[in-house]
Amino acid sequence: MRQFRWVRWLAVFVVAALAGTVGAWLYATERDARDRLFSVQSDAADRIEIDASVQRIEAPARDLVLRVDVTPLGRYAEPGSPGTPSREILIETTASRPGSLTFPAGQRVSSADLTVGLTGDAVTAYPFDGYEAEIGFYAEVAGEPVPVSVRVFSNDALFRARVASKVDESTVRMSFSRTYGSLIMGWFMILGMWALALAVLGGTWIIVSQRRGLVWPALGWMAASFFALAAFRNTAPGLPPIGSVLDYAAFLWAEAVIALCLAVTAAVGVRTERAPQ
Repeated sequence: MRQFRWVRWLAVFVVAALAGTVGAWLYATERDARDRLFSVQSDAADRIEIDASVQRIEAPARDLVLRVDVTPLGRYAEPGSPGTPSREILIETTASRPGSLTFPAGQRVSSADLTVGLTGDAVTAYPFDGYEAEIGFYAEVAGEPVPVSVRVFSNDALFRARVASKVDESTVRMSFSRTYGSLIMGWFMILGMWALALAVLGGTWIIVSQRRGLVWPALGWMAASFFALAAFRNTAPGLPPIGSVLDYAAFLWAEAVIALCLAVTAAVGVRTERAPQ
């Protein structure tokens, strides 16, 4: 008996260690995917260097917020003042708002936020939705094109980014998909909602089949489950709108099952309580 208990605790330890190892591996993999840098480089000494960081992806509005830092190099920068243009720089972008940026000569360049339109799935495909955006920059000084180096990285914790294709020397088409954490959370929520609904269904079956009457703790548990499920659904990363895959795969069905079980349990309980003894 004592040996069996030792084996049982060893099995618990092994499972816990394995779960922790898998979790650490998933975290490291997702961090590497999120911190990846994508670059379209120019070898020219006189060029405009642009760092573009994805701040957030607003899937319902199909917008991507991009923060841009511009650094003139070589003869386009004032001597002894890095980051200050020697002449006015005009940068045309693929963003929808604003479409171009102007940096006056002699004034230190500050970062600017751009809004880039997204294409791809509807947000209701959550958590399996994916999007694409074209990110590109074209620089001019005194009406003449200037070589551009572009580096793009993502700061959005809910999406993984990768380069889908290179459009030209200063433009890339990037794709964005939900992180592993969001996908795991989505599947966990689907399975958890169904597990809770089936647990309520099992409790209803026992109470009704055995004619136990109005079991108030069970009725309270069912009602609490009904309302708790809505709060649980609203913890989904990114707050998807009602009508997403998550809702049709689990949430709406689970709410319907729990509501029906609660009504049936109460109705049968009332009949049982009122039946002559």
